[in-house]
Amino acid sequence: MKKGKKMKKILLIIILLSSFTFAQVKIGTMANVQKFSAIDLHITDFGTSIGWYRQFAPVGKFHYGIWVNITMVTGGDEYTAYNYWGQPITVNEISLDFVKSGVALKYHLFKDKLANSFSPFLSTQLGGVIALDTPENTSFFKKYEKVDFYYGMTYNFFVGIDFMGSPKYEISVAAGYESNYFYEAVQDSKNWNGKAVYFQYGKFF
Repeated sequence: MKKGKKMKKILLIIILLSSFTFAQVKIGTMANVQKFSAIDLHITDFGTSIGWYRQFAPVGKFHYGIWVNITMVTGGDEYTAYNYWGQPITVNEISLDFVKSGVALKYHLFKDKLANSFSPFLSTQLGGVIALDTPENTSFFKKYEKVDFYYGMTYNFFVGIDFMGSPKYEISVAAGYESNYFYEAVQDSKNWNGKAVYFQYGKFF
């Protein structure tokens, strides 16, 4: 399946699940949430990230926050093949992880202008990234006996919607673009960029 079609299907599933939850509960405004702490899942052209996001009290139409996540890179020419005995083997394996953290800024487009609970927004995140390049075709624990570190900058831009998932829980869904730039080439490239979607679920205060 082509990456573009796969990304569209994933985004559609997330939006449908969020919409279903949104339809089942009484909703209020999300642009005025004071604090929000959430599990943060990103799906990009080059891998999947899992992490944590913390959002602080609003300043006008803005929310600001901090975040940290780790990306398991799966992009490139990696694929699974089978040997003569039918056993799966990984060809052109990529054994690479990105550890990222930084600050976030979210702008609510229609704060105090919508009577219902969902809040469309624009957001951006900026921070540092460390790539952990480990040996391929070896066991999980042996991979981390020898690690090459690469340092760089990461940023992204998203368009999304905040929903109330229940009286105390928020769902945030967005789509956009992510860029990671390294000062030295990682797996023959200084730039790891691509389309991205994210899904956050957590408690607000």
